[in-house]
Amino acid sequence: MEEIIGTTDEESSTSNPITEFILPKLRILELFDLPELKSISSSKLICNSLEDITLMHCEKLKRMAICLPLLENGQPSPPLSLKKIKAHPEEWWETVVEWEHPNAKDVLRPFVK
Repeated sequence: MEEIIGTTDEESSTSNPITEFILPKLRILELFDLPELKSISSSKLICNSLEDITLMHCEKLKRMAICLPLLENGQPSPPLSLKKIKAHPEEWWETVVEWEHPNAKDVLRPFVK
């Protein structure tokens, strides 16, 4: 599996491709041992009720499509519901994973266990 939420050929060829998915009830995201996973989604994911993110042994995962809420100054902030992030290996999390906003990783660092 290379992508969890993909688009069909028909969706990607239309003039209005889906640019975001809203997942209002997603509280826990756990991904384990997915060595070929490269992306959760090519669209932006709005998951403002997310509490727990666990990513283990998904070293090809590069893009986290989860959008963080933005403050008035345009900087990202963690969802109010977020409690923890588990990521392994730590070096992969720090060097490879990219978020929608360039400052997202710094904002989320206190939640990483």
